[in-house]
This record gives sequence, structure tokens and C-alpha cells, in this order.
Amino acid sequence: MIWGEYLSGGGTSYFPYRKLAEVKSEITSLEAELAKLPERHVRWMGERFGYHSAFSRPTQDDEVLGEWVELKFNRVTPVVALALAPAVNPESDRKESYGFPRRFRIEFRMKRGGDPVYVIDCTEEDFPDPGIAPVIFDGLDFDARFMKIYVDRGQITDGMEFFALSEIYVIEKREVGFDNIAPYSRRYNSRFFESYPYWDERFISDRNSSLGLPLGTEQKNNTDFIGEFAGYRDDNKVQIVFDLGREQTLGRATFYPAMPKTGMLLPHFGYPNEIYIEVFNDPELTRPLYRMDVVPDYKVRSYKDGISYRPVTDMFFAAPLEDARGRYVRITTSGLQSYEENSVLAFGEIILWGGDKNLSNGCRVAVQTSMQPMGPLHPERLVDGYVNSLKIINTYDWLKGLEKRNQLERELADKEQQLTRLENTMAKSWKALVTGILIVIALTVALVITSLKIAGIRSMRAVREQISRDLHDDVGCNIGTLSLGISNLQEELASSDYSHDIKDLYLVTQETAAALEEAVFFTNQGEILIADLAVRLEERARIILGDLMKVNFTVSGVLSKRPVDFIVRRHLFLFFKEALHNCAKHSHATQVDINLEMDGSKLSIRVSDNGQGFDMKSLKRISGLKNMATRASRVGGHLDVQSAPGQGTVLDFRLAIYSRREGRLK
Repeated sequence: MIWGEYLSGGGTSYFPYRKLAEVKSEITSLEAELAKLPERHVRWMGERFGYHSAFSRPTQDDEVLGEWVELKFNRVTPVVALALAPAVNPESDRKESYGFPRRFRIEFRMKRGGDPVYVIDCTEEDFPDPGIAPVIFDGLDFDARFMKIYVDRGQITDGMEFFALSEIYVIEKREVGFDNIAPYSRRYNSRFFESYPYWDERFISDRNSSLGLPLGTEQKNNTDFIGEFAGYRDDNKVQIVFDLGREQTLGRATFYPAMPKTGMLLPHFGYPNEIYIEVFNDPELTRPLYRMDVVPDYKVRSYKDGISYRPVTDMFFAAPLEDARGRYVRITTSGLQSYEENSVLAFGEIILWGGDKNLSNGCRVAVQTSMQPMGPLHPERLVDGYVNSLKIINTYDWLKGLEKRNQLERELADKEQQLTRLENTMAKSWKALVTGILIVIALTVALVITSLKIAGIRSMRAVREQISRDLHDDVGCNIGTLSLGISNLQEELASSDYSHDIKDLYLVTQETAAALEEAVFFTNQGEILIADLAVRLEERARIILGDLMKVNFTVSGVLSKRPVDFIVRRHLFLFFKEALHNCAKHSHATQVDINLEMDGSKLSIRVSDNGQGFDMKSLKRISGLKNMATRASRVGGHLDVQSAPGQGTVLDFRLAIYSRREGRLK
């Protein structure tokens, strides 16, 4: 995912960080919508997986599977919706769909063999895997007596083709709501795979599916009826009496499981082994109008080969009451379960239905038994409309909620993936941006350093050129002086007083030779160290003064391998040259002492002679000393001059030496 993907929508609202905020807001909205929808309490089915067709081995790619299931409703039914609940893969640790048909067609008819009154055709292309969610076809509005699903393409595993469904729901519109009429229908089918109690043709409309119980989101604490009685006996009985307030027509009784106090998953916890239902109109309950022995689906039972099965599925079940009429309903339970060495009877809810109306909701209910209860029984919890703290809702509303939840969960998963991609893209972009900034900074620093180096090279070149010009001017001037002196000397050859001119001519010649030698040396050296500087200073002193007076040159301290800046070196040599020139020309000395001292980075050059000296009051008028003081200040140094007539002269030049890396001192 790239920036352009977000900018393609146009406008600044698609700038990535705004898009990130939009996606987060959409996720929050989806989560808020999901919180209002029923939870998908997907259950691991220990049995009653659903309906499973026979296995077929297809020989051609276009071969039709040809399996079918038909329901015959107990009467003409106004159909408003149809729902298919996928089976759960019993061999997978994950809760995923199993065997949902890929291509199928559903037909509704008024009579078998008649023309369809409505057709749902899903044979043009493979139907998408619904996951663990109902597939609902709603918005229907017709009357029918028969429904038949034809499967052209099933799932193929290990070369065998088949299809499977957990439950079929056929929703009809009634006076006060909707009802699932599939459990009241007769079933017909083609070849099927039977493995009781796991796969059976009856399980396709037994009200039990992998989707769990029809519960909503409204919550309430302490909703399940759990009666504990002291001791355990096989003949213990508990009677539950419902007072409906007036005579009612009863269609069925529905029993919901309770959640154990420990919160453990104990299938059919507290269900009795036997249930006996009676309907009365007299309050003394002496004249039953209807009697029925109920054999619960969860009860231990035998099947065909004599093998006993006890279901492990936590399920609810219904018992038909065949339109019995009465005000009072008594349910007698026996064969109670043993729980923690006591007898226990537990139901999440018992609903007495009259058509699609819950007749028992909130009615008066009493529990009667000869056993000693271990605590309060709370019979009102049997008719509070809640199971495991969640409100029981209409099957159709529950299915619609699960379908909507599946849709929103898919949208939420897409948004979360989009958010992840966007965050990764932005993280990479920020990383690239930071990297780019660092590269720019590095290039800028490199450019500055390079510029400084170039400037240094140019500065060095300028200094060298300046030295060359100084050398040119110095040598040229000296040569000019030499030529003029020789010319004057030739004119004065006849005179007897020419020794002074010859001395000046000699001094200029020596200075010229020393300057030329130093120019050659400095031009060829890329870096001049303090030790090199000391050698050149001593050589210059001996060249200029060696024949005129005694020269003592000493070095104090350790001369480090510290390079000397070009500017410092230039002014230092010009100062030294001026000092030697003045000593040779004006001092009339017989001895000069030169001391070069190095103390860390501090350099001191002391030049003292035993000449005639001069009056310090005339210092400002002596241009040579003034030039030397100016040069010392330009390189951050200091010149101290001491002299008196007849006492010689002392020049003390001090400065600090730094390399270019350390920076020159001020």
C-alpha cells in the first residue's frame, strides 16, 4: 500500500494520517454496532452435528451431485424467510464450517410435483463459504406446503463429494411475531450418511445447531434456576407448577439448559432423566386435561445395536403439547442428577408456548418437593426470559442478528487489515523520511566540511601566494638595494670611507639568501611542525648574524609534534627577521642569545643582545619595533621590549600554538 492509494481519492482528507483516523473511527463504529448484536455462541457439538448426505465419487467435472432434502409443513405456511445453518467440522480444532453446499437450488411448492411458487437459485457459481454464520434468504412473501433443496455441487474431500447442514429454519409470520416451523415438518431426503448420534436425517430440523441458543445482548444477573436438595436418592421428585392466569391453548414446552455455578461446561447440567407434563384447569390439580411422558433428547438411550449413548451437547429441547387447553401446567421431574453428593435440578428457562407467544413469561410459578432444599430455590427464574444471564429472543431476530454480525465482523476484519497496512505504510514512510532527513543532514555536514576544506585549501593557497609575493617583493627589494649599493660603491671606490656601505650590502645579501632558502622549504612542505620551526629559526639567525657576532641558540621544554598554522608561521618569521635585522644593523653587539621555549601549547621566543641599546621613550618612533608588535597581536601573541642605552636590548615574543583541529587561540 502506498501514499498514492490514499491520495487517489482527491483532497487533503485522504492524507494518510487523516485516513488513519477515519479507519480507526470506522472500526470504533463497527465495534459499537457489534456490541448491540447477538453473540455467536459457537458450540463444540459432541453429537447432533446435523444432516450429512451420502458420499459420491465424481467422475466428471460437470457431474451433478443430485442429493436433496424435502420438508413438508404441517399446514400451508406463509413463508417470510429461510435460513441454513452450516455444520461445524467435527475433526477440526478450529470452529469452521463443514460441507456447506457450493451450488444449490431451493424450491417451494403448494403440492408435491406441482409448479414452484418460489425458487432460490444458487447454481450459477460457487456459493461463498459462510463460516459459522447462518445464510438467510429473507424478504419472502408467499404461501407454501413443501420446501425442497437440491444440491448440484457439494464439498470434495479426498476425492469424495458430499454436503452437510446443521439446521434448516423456515420462518413464518404469525399474529404477534415469527416462528420456525421446520421442527413441525415431515422430512424426506435422498441418500444420506447416518452415524447416530452424530449425523442423522432428523437432526436437520431439531432446533439444535452449532450457532448455540437464541440469546440476545441484554443481560441480567442470577437468571438460571438451580435447585440443590440434601442427599441423593433415585426416587427423588420435584414438581414445578405454572399458573398462566387464565385458560390458554398450549403448543409446546421448551426447556433451556442452565449454567453450573462453577462456570464449568457441564453438558445438560441438572437435567432430569424423566419429565411428566400435565395440564389442568382446576387449582387443586386433581383433574388433568392432558398428560404426556417426555423422553428428553439428552437422556441415556439405546439405538439399534444396543449401544447406549448419553449426549454431551449442551442443548435445549421442546416437547409438543398438541394444543391442549388449560390454566395450570404441572411438570414433574424425576431421576435427578447427583451434584457434589446432593440432588440437583437445573433449568435455564422453561417456556410454555401458545403459537408464537410466550405464555409463561413472568407468570406465577411454584416448586414442590418432599426433599429439603439446600437454599432458596428462586422458581421465578424459570420464567424471567433469561438464560445464563442473557435474554431469550425470537429465533428469526436471533438469526438476523447473527447474519448481521457475520457481515460486520468481515467488514471489521477488512478494516483492521487496512489499519495494519496503513500503520505499516506510515511507519515505513516515517522511517524513510527520517532516513532521508539524516541523509540530507549527513550530506549537508559533508558539504560544509568539504566547503571548509576547500576554503582551507584556498586559504592555504592564498597564504602560499602571499608568501610568494612577499618573497618576490623581499628578494626584489633586496636585489634592488644590492644593485644600488654596488652602484654607489663603484662611485665611492676612490673614497676611503666605504666600509659602512659594504656592511649593509653584506647584510642584505645574507638576508636574501636566508629568505630564499626558507621560501623553497616552506613551499615544498605541506605541514610545518614546531620542531621544524625551531630549526629554521636557528639557521636564519646563524646565516644573518653568524659572521657579525656570537650567536647562542637554545631550546627549552619539549617541542611537540604540533603543526603550526600558516598565518602564525608567516608572522612569526617576519617578526624574527625584523628582530635579527635590527640586531645586525643597529645594536653594535658582539653576542646575541636566542631562546625558544615550549610549555604545553605556549611558545616563547626571547632575543637578547649586549649591544648599545636605546631609549624606550623613542619606541613609538621606531617603525621596526612597531611592526613587530603589530604582527604579534595579529596572531594573538604579545611582544615585550626591554632596552636602555648601554645595556643592550631584550625582545620577548609569546603566543599560544594550536593546530587547525583545535583552533587557533583567539
